[in-house]
Amino acid sequence: MKTNSSFSIVVPLIAGMCLLSGCRPAENSPQTSSEKTHVATNQGSSESKEHTHEDGNDHHQTKIPGPNGGRLVVGVSPHFEFLVLTNNHAQITFVGDDNKPIAPVDVQIRLTGGDRSNPIEVSFEKKEDTLVSSVPIPQDNNMAVVLQIDGETMKETFFERFHLNRETCTECNLHEYACICAQAEHRH
Repeated sequence: MKTNSSFSIVVPLIAGMCLLSGCRPAENSPQTSSEKTHVATNQGSSESKEHTHEDGNDHHQTKIPGPNGGRLVVGVSPHFEFLVLTNNHAQITFVGDDNKPIAPVDVQIRLTGGDRSNPIEVSFEKKEDTLVSSVPIPQDNNMAVVLQIDGETMKETFFERFHLNRETCTECNLHEYACICAQAEHRH
């Protein structure tokens, strides 16, 4: 078999460049906000500024559940809890730095999920001290969802992406979408 001499030089050269450059995933590869070790802002951007909490609790480093056992979203300020109720409606509860419920803030939240070729879109309406989905969330276990959060006080739209897995974690007894266990400790 005859080989081209320029080809036999280029291939090892490219391989060497890959080895020298590290050829590994970028440090800023996309992750869900709960997987990131980050500080929260209401911009939802990588240019976040640190902030401190009055209670000294750093729930950006340690995963904690929301006050009702739901998923705590810390990428916006104020933080909020996402929870699917027994009637399959989703509930948003805004929380203060002490993880206790506070009055809803003026933001618009929209959930998109399901099959990409036929996604569902759900809006939220204010109901007492929470926001509740306008329609029930389909019972599709492990449905990929995106929460889109917009508001006048926000510089840009924030997105929270996760799988809405409603199975119960055997370690923390929360739904998998709100699980607070370290992934290294057990597999889901």
